[in-house]
Amino acid sequence: MHLTNQIEDSLTNDIDSITIDKIRNFINEYDTITETLEYSYPTHIKNRIAKRYKDKKTLPNALNCISNFVNLTPPSTPSVINNSDYIV
Repeated sequence: MHLTNQIEDSLTNDIDSITIDKIRNFINEYDTITETLEYSYPTHIKNRIAKRYKDKKTLPNALNCISNFVNLTPPSTPSVINNSDYIV
């Protein structure tokens, strides 16, 4: 809540003097807070937020990475060409 209040205050009362550094500080503080959480956000909430703001807002990584990772088969290893033009 403290961070949310700081951001809202800056957007409401200080919009003309917000700098990149201030935004980076907000992001770093957010990251610090989320790294200390002992629980994750429920999947149904992450899905709802991601769907609502997709292509409208830049979402935090906790919401960008909501799907399960799929184990893809690695590409085949390229073969070495025996050609006098190439030195391996």
